[in-house]
Amino acid sequence: MGAYLSKPITEKISECGGNERIYYAATSMQGWRINQEDAHNCIINYDEDSSFFAVYDGHGGSEVAQYSAHHLPDMLKGNNSWFSGNYAKAIQDTFLELDELLRSEAVMRELKKMAGGVIPKREELSDIDEDKQALYEEAGMPIETILERYGIILHREQNGKQAVIDLDELRAQIEQQDGGEDQVQKMEESEEKIEENGSKVLEQGGNRKDQDSDTVIDKEVKADENQLRKSEEKGLEEKARKRPSDSSSSILKMKRTKSLDDVEEDITESQNKATLLGRSAVGETVAVIQDERCESAGESEAVNSEPEVAGPAEVDATITSIDSGDGDGSLPSGEIPHPSATLEGQVTFSSDSESVDEDYNADEEMSDGEEEEEVDDEEIDDTDQAYSCPSGDTPGEDSGTTACVVIVFKDKVVVGNAGDSRAVLCRDGMAVELSVDHKPEDDTERRRIETAGGEISIDGRVNGGLNLSRALGDHFYKKNAALPLKEQMISALPDVKQYKILEGDEFIIIACDGIWNSLTSQEAVDFVRRRINDGVNLKDICEQICDHCLSPNTAGDGTGCDNMTIIVAQILRSATSS
Repeated sequence: MGAYLSKPITEKISECGGNERIYYAATSMQGWRINQEDAHNCIINYDEDSSFFAVYDGHGGSEVAQYSAHHLPDMLKGNNSWFSGNYAKAIQDTFLELDELLRSEAVMRELKKMAGGVIPKREELSDIDEDKQALYEEAGMPIETILERYGIILHREQNGKQAVIDLDELRAQIEQQDGGEDQVQKMEESEEKIEENGSKVLEQGGNRKDQDSDTVIDKEVKADENQLRKSEEKGLEEKARKRPSDSSSSILKMKRTKSLDDVEEDITESQNKATLLGRSAVGETVAVIQDERCESAGESEAVNSEPEVAGPAEVDATITSIDSGDGDGSLPSGEIPHPSATLEGQVTFSSDSESVDEDYNADEEMSDGEEEEEVDDEEIDDTDQAYSCPSGDTPGEDSGTTACVVIVFKDKVVVGNAGDSRAVLCRDGMAVELSVDHKPEDDTERRRIETAGGEISIDGRVNGGLNLSRALGDHFYKKNAALPLKEQMISALPDVKQYKILEGDEFIIIACDGIWNSLTSQEAVDFVRRRINDGVNLKDICEQICDHCLSPNTAGDGTGCDNMTIIVAQILRSATSS
């Protein structure tokens, strides 16, 4: 599939020519696609006794197909094995040599120029890859590990179920930094304001010009950017307590619970505290912020609100603790945490006036159904993360091409193919496939892909991306350092076959899958042969077959919506008589 135009471009680019052995015609048509990414070669006098034909079906851009069409013929003819008559080795060596060349910096620069842009420096690409990798790693880390990475020490109470940030230590860290004392002084001059309108809001007072931009804590962790920022509000300078009798210093506790009943038993009314209630998709989270002044204000009362049943609480997260079933605060490996309770500037969240189910115990385990549903979600997440597909536009890295090469000699045909373009011979009206399409689900291809560390999705795509298994370029899929290029998930190694030209051989069709997805090999042979017998010239036949394969719309499965390139090489009788 791919992006389509509102109307197909049916303008065709055609050529024709010949000599005493062979006559050919070729046509390419863009069709419904946004761009024409195909390329081809028709070199009637390749050397003294052969003609060279090739179709390159590009994907992810046209530059690799164009580069291959420009350079592969000369590279092949310059190979030592070609002169010695070892055509199979010459073709295989040339394909692999070209594939290696495509990832060189000089060629990447040329490819980028062909694609119409500026090539990024290799070190810049490396930095980007490292940043992406760091994000993926931190997505599955326990929150304690992430906080420690950025200089915040996360302690645990003895029961192992509550994550506590000691803000005394955090304050000491800030004082040691440049200008830290000024920040602490500002924090001490600030005041807490509590606003109650169905939700508890923690606001910052003081001499700030813009109170809306105040932040609740001194440092916030943003896992998606891997960086720590400073905050200047007093709201968390003092430790909030789980119960009025707890420590008088300010703490932030993130506790997994499914009911507020236990909290309501211990916390009664106080106008000088703020309570945050949130619920995450992984495990419900309650964030409780209490001011030490609760000691003199008497017992406090919990907010009568119910966390949302579906989805995370509507709060931006600066510090998030998601407690898993075992209470260690970590997530299953590879699982990205969902948003949970967050504090940034003013803390607002949605609440429900309905009471929580009194029959539910916060310490009870999840029901079997919930556990099974959670496992299913984890399996889905693991499957999604297993597929890593190209997402950039680096030429040769995120783009590639098939290559189907046909060299016609006086008495034989040599075919080299990598990908799903195809060559078909008409022999006495019967279609003889000269090449084999390379698809990921084929046994040989599957073994190589899996050995290289890849997977094949249910719709037959490598790591959920390419639906072919051999190509030039596509070096995103060729990064297993322990394997040579020809053994990577996507291999440029071509199959090479040689056929003797017989008396009944009439013509050869070389085309991309834009043709073969619409017609079988025999249907294409019948289409061409019937018109040759009717006296239609080859150029018109090639153009007619493109129109015939073109879909009237893009509403289907993509058949007839691809770029189309076809070459028909008619073998003249004088070529076989000798």
